[in-house]
Parts: sequence; C-alpha cells; structure tokens
Amino acid sequence: MVPLIEDEHDDVQVIRLGGDRFVTTAQQAINYLSLAGRAVAFQQQLKELLNRIYQWVDDRKQKIAAAYIVSGGDGITLVVVQRVVSFDFAFEEELTELDIEVANNEAFQLIPFNTLLIPNVGDTVLKSFLSSGQIVQHRVNAEQE
Repeated sequence: MVPLIEDEHDDVQVIRLGGDRFVTTAQQAINYLSLAGRAVAFQQQLKELLNRIYQWVDDRKQKIAAAYIVSGGDGITLVVVQRVVSFDFAFEEELTELDIEVANNEAFQLIPFNTLLIPNVGDTVLKSFLSSGQIVQHRVNAEQE
C-alpha cells in the first residue's frame, strides 16, 4: 500500500511502508496508479490470449509442425510452422482470421498481436524468424518429435 498525501503545491508525497519517501506531481501519481491498474489488466489479457492461442494451435495440430510464441518490444507474435513445405493458403487464411479476431477483441486491447505462418523449413531459416524477443515453444512441438 502506498499512501498519497497531497500538499499545497499540487505535489504528492509518496511514503512507502518501508519508510522511503519521494515527491511527485499529482498527475504523475495518477499516471503511476493508472499504469499499475493497466498492468493487472494486461496480465489477465495475456493469460486469456495465451489460452486462446493454445486452443487454436491444439485444434489445428494435424497441420502444424511447430508453434512458437515470441514476445518482444512489438508485442506477441504467434509463429506457426506448417507440416508441409508447400505453402497452404487456406491455412494462412485461418491464421489471418485469428489475427483479426484478436485485434478486434476488446478483451485483448492492451496486447499488440501478430501472426506469422512459414512453411516447414530447416532450423537455420527458422531461427531467423525467431531471432528476437523471448520465445515459448508450444507443447505441440514436443508431440511432433
């Protein structure tokens, strides 16, 4: 808990329970509290989005060789590797529909989301698509081995 004490100059003194103190403007204090509230909402939205992604992949695992969730500065990207080498345009449309569904869903408004479908390529080429951010492999990857 962080008590806020407004003084006569529109500054807020923030006193942490451990004794630390600092002064900030009332607007900055409001912004900090807003960010804290958004962080809680973001965590909930992320949990729901990951559940949605996992369900989507599970429903299509017969077409998927591997799936990766990459988080970075530009948000969350679902990278899907097809089982086949030739490009599957119908499957790409399904992935695009997921992308649009997430983008238009208020439940995920705090999370930038992208999708990327690639044919079944070698590890060297695959790593170029996974070169930045934190990478989480979907459990379908282990099932395919």
